[in-house]
Amino acid sequence: MISKLAARAALFFANKDVYGHEEIESYKYGFQVMISTAINLICVLIISILTSSALNGLLFILAFIPLRMTAGGYHAKHHWSCIWGFIIIFFGFSMLCNHLNIRFVFIYTLISIVFSSLMVWIFSPIEAINKPLTEEKRKRNRKHSLIIVGINMAIVVLSYYIPNSPVKLLSYYISGSLAAGLLLPLAYFVNKKAKRQAAQIAPERSDNK
Repeated sequence: MISKLAARAALFFANKDVYGHEEIESYKYGFQVMISTAINLICVLIISILTSSALNGLLFILAFIPLRMTAGGYHAKHHWSCIWGFIIIFFGFSMLCNHLNIRFVFIYTLISIVFSSLMVWIFSPIEAINKPLTEEKRKRNRKHSLIIVGINMAIVVLSYYIPNSPVKLLSYYISGSLAAGLLLPLAYFVNKKAKRQAAQIAPERSDNK
């Protein structure tokens, strides 16, 4: 359904001379990302309202999306798999934050941001196999992802020294950073396996010619 909607949207704007018909495939991918992202946002807000507050979901997304866009991460083969995977991840973190004892919130956020920063430092940026990055783009994405986790680290540390800081809300925000960080090693090993399989298939095709 998402692919069909994206294809129709791409064709519609091409027919309106917004861009050329030769660019339809590129814009189709962009519309697919936009639609799946919109569905994710709606689902997160619904879950947030049902379990706690819409603000919690917005904070999670606010941390997750910028890091995801710059550091990269695991890409499911199908959009609906990606959407359901994201919903499950958010629901899990939402339940964790809802039931996290206030005495352990700072420890949780500190461990989470340290782990997230470490994953970004080691793996960022992770590129999609079918969407390789230029060297310039790789350097820029890595720089931006490191800046983002650096800012998040500063926010966590400062919250410790600010009296009555909203640490419970902070736990949702940092959970978004942690979720993005967890997807980096997963994406790295999945991509590595895919490249190894592709390298094994290539000689076999040559031998069959």
